[in-house]
Amino acid sequence: MPKALAPGQPYAHRRPDIIPFQVNMEREAFELLHFYAGPGRTISRLLSRLVFEHHARQEAREEERARHQQADQQALVAASTDAGS
Repeated sequence: MPKALAPGQPYAHRRPDIIPFQVNMEREAFELLHFYAGPGRTISRLLSRLVFEHHARQEAREEERARHQQADQQALVAASTDAGS
C-alpha cells in the first residue's frame, strides 16, 4: 500500500508548485479541452493558462471600472464647481 504524503509534500517526479486535483465535467467540455490542448500538450497546461488569462482579464476590468469611477467623480466635481460660480 502506498505511503500517505504529509500535507504540502510534493508527489515524486512532480514540480513542487503543482497540485493534483480531480475535476468532474461534462463530456463535451472535456472533449473541447482535449481538442484545444492539441497534440502533445496537456489539458492541465491549457487549464492553467485559461485561469491565468481569466484572472488578467478580471484585473483589467477592475482597473477600467476604477478609472471610469474616478473620471465620473472628477466630472461631478467639475460640474458642481461650474454650477457654483
